[in-house]
Amino acid sequence: MKLLSTVVLMMIFLASAYSVVDESPTITLSEFESYPTLSEASVDKLFHDWMLEHNRTYSSSNEMKKRRELFKKKLEHVKEFNKGNHSYTIGINQFSDRTEEELSVSCVEDDDDNYEWYFQ
Repeated sequence: MKLLSTVVLMMIFLASAYSVVDESPTITLSEFESYPTLSEASVDKLFHDWMLEHNRTYSSSNEMKKRRELFKKKLEHVKEFNKGNHSYTIGINQFSDRTEEELSVSCVEDDDDNYEWYFQ
């Protein structure tokens, strides 16, 4: 039941986001960096695609909005960083909706395929 309500909330959120007329071309996660600016509708589409790719669901619409904003900031950070003269590039991954604090949690697998979480 919880999963169903989360899916319904996600559909309502996305439907309301797409109700705004947007003339921006449809973009994908692999090509978002080539666009000079991202419209809110484009961010919504990228976030939705990313959620599907990483099988991500949230417990409430407020949680989804918070994670979308974190994802949007990560998109902006990736675009800005990759404009620089670095020997490497960064991108969007399964952790792109996490805060710095959440990213400081690490998971280690032991020899018996058990996982242990700890804070760095």
